[in-house]
Amino acid sequence: MTEIVLALLSSACFAASHVVSRRGLEGTSVSAGYMVIVGCAWVVVMIPMLLDPPETVSTRAVVFFALSGLFAPAISRAAALGGVRALGPSVSVPIQQGLRPLIVVPAAVIVLNETFGWTRVLGVAAIVTGGWILSREPERADELPAEALVAPGPAAGQFATAVEHRSRKSTWGFRPGIAFPIAAAIGYATSDLLVKVGLGGGSDPVYAAPLSIGVGFLVWAVAHAFGPVRRRFRLGKDAGWLVLAGAFMGTAILLLFRALARGDVSLVAPMIGTQPLFVMLLSAILLRHLERRDRATVLAASVVVIGTILVSL
Repeated sequence: MTEIVLALLSSACFAASHVVSRRGLEGTSVSAGYMVIVGCAWVVVMIPMLLDPPETVSTRAVVFFALSGLFAPAISRAAALGGVRALGPSVSVPIQQGLRPLIVVPAAVIVLNETFGWTRVLGVAAIVTGGWILSREPERADELPAEALVAPGPAAGQFATAVEHRSRKSTWGFRPGIAFPIAAAIGYATSDLLVKVGLGGGSDPVYAAPLSIGVGFLVWAVAHAFGPVRRRFRLGKDAGWLVLAGAFMGTAILLLFRALARGDVSLVAPMIGTQPLFVMLLSAILLRHLERRDRATVLAASVVVIGTILVSL
């Protein structure tokens, strides 16, 4: 029961980080946003380790925690930020968290010899269905601004041009930017498994978090030494929100690692998938003017949440 509570608290903090990131990414490049968020997250996770450092750390644990950092946050967080910027958190997060248990649950059975019943099978099916709906292109007619619908003119012409451009960018009817949450899901799922294996020897999760995040930060710090990445580094006027996003992320990771230390990854990872519920609530408060949510989006996200609940039974 404790691991479920920890996982739900972690889910809420991850969701808050994604929503706040959307505010901070206005005028800020994804690479710059990543460095600010992950850097702040590293500071947060270092505090408990400095206050109560682990007595011993095995080489095996170091290897697995370092490898997990290559996938999350190095790959997954950067991809997640790209998805939040391209799709908005209300769409990107349900897709990414819907795919996460679909990858983790079968892998946990194979790699960690974990078991699950039919309720988890039904839950994963619901999660995949909700993620599929969210990944599809919306009906463009529903997105026409009121002035374009009642009075055809410059506004309608500009909207039609934008729709045509966005439609050309989509692939086989999927939303443009769909690759970002997919890549994030793969990264997060792989990291979950690596962290669970690393914690298997009784390692302290307080040590795992700084090492994992530190590797993820180092990877992108090295990448910024090269011209193409460095030239895309840009901080906007709202970048201060990214500091708060990093604080939420660091707290979420500490809670996640503690949950993984106590429970099966096939239970914890799907519970983290309840993020869409928290994202919907927070987006309604903080992102009213930055992203649009329709009934299909809310319904699909709800299906994902129901699926994650079934998986946890």
